[in-house]
Amino acid sequence: MSEKIKCALVIGHSIKAQGAVNLRSGISEYQFNKLISPWIVGRINEENIDAVIIERESLKLLPEKINQFNPHFSIEMHCNSSENMLSSGSEVLYWHDSEKGKVFANILLESFIECGYRKRGIKPVYFADKGRVYLSKTTCPAIIAEPFFINNNDEFEYTYLVLEDLVSAYVKGINLIAEYIKNH
Repeated sequence: MSEKIKCALVIGHSIKAQGAVNLRSGISEYQFNKLISPWIVGRINEENIDAVIIERESLKLLPEKINQFNPHFSIEMHCNSSENMLSSGSEVLYWHDSEKGKVFANILLESFIECGYRKRGIKPVYFADKGRVYLSKTTCPAIIAEPFFINNNDEFEYTYLVLEDLVSAYVKGINLIAEYIKNH
C-alpha cells in the first residue's frame, strides 16, 4: 500500500457534554484531549499518515462525520473515571467482532503501558455498552482510548508529569497501527 494511511483522531465528548472531570483541577476529559490532540497530530509522520482531528457535536452524527473522511482507522480519545476515584490504569475498547479493532487496541494499550500506567487490558464493547454507536457504526476499525483515570488525583497528577510521554505513546501507537495496515 503506497497511499497515506488515514487516521481519524476523535476528541471524546463535546463542549456541551465534557465527560468526567478532575475535581481538584477542574479539567474535563474534553478539555484534556482537546489540548493534547494537536500535539499528537503535529508529531505524527506526515509522509506516511494523514491524521485529522474530529470533534463530536452529536454522538448520533459522529460515525457519519468520521466516515466522510474515509479513514483506515479511528481512535476516540477519552479519560476513564470511576465512582471510587481510586481506580487506575489504561484500557482500550474495541467493537466485539472487529478483529482489526482488537489488534489496534492491543497496539495502543502497549504504548500506554510504556508510560508507566497499570495495564487494565483491552475490552470488547457489545450492543448494550457505552461506546457502541461510535464503534459499531464507524466503517473503519475503531477503538476508544482510556489511558488513565482523570478523577483519580494521583493518576491525573502523574499524567501531567509524563504528558510528553503520553503524547509520544499515542504517536507510537498510531505509527504502529499504520505500519500494521500497510503490511496486512
